Amino acid sequence: MIALSPTDRREKAKPGKRLAQHELYELADILAIQIHAWLGKRALRLHRIDIAELVAPYIDDLTTDDQKAIHWMIWHLFQDARDIAMES
Repeated sequence: MIALSPTDRREKAKPGKRLAQHELYELADILAIQIHAWLGKRALRLHRIDIAELVAPYIDDLTTDDQKAIHWMIWHLFQDARDIAMES
């Protein structure tokens, strides 16, 4: 599903260390793009818990706070995209 391999990130991640904000945004963008590529417009209807389950294998090495941040960031990206789609 997602082109980003979990091991690609593990080499860079340090246990217990939080990612910088720009790294969180970059990772959320990459994961959101991959989810959307896989699910198409259905991705815009995902609940946050569904997003959490989809990305869990790819972010399990992050701190709990970073994992929650990624879930919310992706969910907000999809909500914004859904709002834009509904306006047009």
